[in-house]
Amino acid sequence: MAIYKGKSEYSKVQADALLSEVMSKDRILLMCEKHQYVASETPPEPQGCKDCWQAYWWQKIASTPPHLRRERLDEAFRMLTEANRLAEKGEFDFIVNEHPEILIEKSDV
Repeated sequence: MAIYKGKSEYSKVQADALLSEVMSKDRILLMCEKHQYVASETPPEPQGCKDCWQAYWWQKIASTPPHLRRERLDEAFRMLTEANRLAEKGEFDFIVNEHPEILIEKSDV
């Protein structure tokens, strides 16, 4: 594997930690089966689907370099705070579950 030797905003330790995660054979894709949205840097359509948005945010956190994850989690907290404020005013299209929803699926893979 070729390693970039130019200038980087990350230290060697930070870059090595990021590369080990990116190159991991255990990487997975997150998606919403209902809307066929595959998590990426492009956010889902704003239809308020919890699975689309959950895949998007988990992908954002997982793809963030380890040393910047606290900042990303703080960003998510600010977004949720604003979403709650809008929901209380009736201006947010997300449908909130009245109880936790847990789904466990087993696969043969």
